[in-house]
Amino acid sequence: MCTRVDKGCGERERELILAAAIRVVGRDGYRETTVAAIVREARLPLETFQRYFIRRRECFLTAYDAAVAALLDGAQGVAANERSQAARVGAALRFVLWRLAAEPELARACLLELPRAGREALLHEHRALQRLAEVLGTPDAFSPADGELVGELLAGGVWEAIRATLLRGSPADLPGLLHELREWVMLGQRPALPDG
Repeated sequence: MCTRVDKGCGERERELILAAAIRVVGRDGYRETTVAAIVREARLPLETFQRYFIRRRECFLTAYDAAVAALLDGAQGVAANERSQAARVGAALRFVLWRLAAEPELARACLLELPRAGREALLHEHRALQRLAEVLGTPDAFSPADGELVGELLAGGVWEAIRATLLRGSPADLPGLLHELREWVMLGQRPALPDG
């Protein structure tokens, strides 16, 4: 049990709550998730939840931000070890697809259930897509302003392809997207421009 002397205790409790929120939302759906279910999953008392969060939505959006940050930090980390842009994109996508396939509750919570958390959730997803665009890289063939927009469009396309696959099948199907998504992102980065 945590004591006031243990300064890391609060952070561990908060992490347990966030991880539990992702698992419960991914398993039961956002609308069916209750604070009681989250604290039961985290094996913590309700008072501990109330120390960090006021509502279920606040907890879930915080959990989403942390989960997506960890996912994209990992993707960026593996991509950094590669020399070519194609290898970096492939490594990042492989990491994302395999992680989501290995953690179905994470995939469902972050891609299928997030929109059910309301309009505010869309802002959180937008920030996640901006970060994914940074991880994948922006097209070299465009001006910096256009490159940013194209990067975000590519990231959005990747995210929607993952979401569509989850809607049609299961997280286990995600690794099968790797080749097609990598090729699509790379073509987006090196478009055939007309001469002249």
